[in-house]
Amino acid sequence: MVLKKNMETKEKYNNLLDRIRTYGSAAVAFSGGVDSTLLAYAAAEALGRENMFCVTARALSFPERELEEAKSFCGEHGIRHEVIDFDELGVAGFAENPPNRCYLARGLCFRRLNHWRKRKGSMSSLKDRILTTQATTGRACRLSASSAS
Repeated sequence: MVLKKNMETKEKYNNLLDRIRTYGSAAVAFSGGVDSTLLAYAAAEALGRENMFCVTARALSFPERELEEAKSFCGEHGIRHEVIDFDELGVAGFAENPPNRCYLARGLCFRRLNHWRKRKGSMSSLKDRILTTQATTGRACRLSASSAS
């Protein structure tokens, strides 16, 4: 049973690598949590470190300790890492702490990431793919790749 589970896990990981390879290059929205750490590691393996990098959004609610862990992971694995600032409290309704607050903040985060990308032009040689995990209550995370526009 354990061997079967290990084989299933390996197959799923290999499927993830295959899917990421189809993008050619990417930026990983990197919080430093378990999901985005796996995605960053897989993207580096699938694409090569020269064809990917991580971007962490530093928000007021993002603990400095977690930012340092994200920086450390990228440094230890030779992954380029950028940090962008954004103020989630500027999002209408976020401060009221509604059930969809993560969705609201995520939208602002991606708008900031796209603005940053255009300003820096750093993804012009990449295919403008932003990889992220999307956690949904009661379900496993799924990979999302969006073309930045």
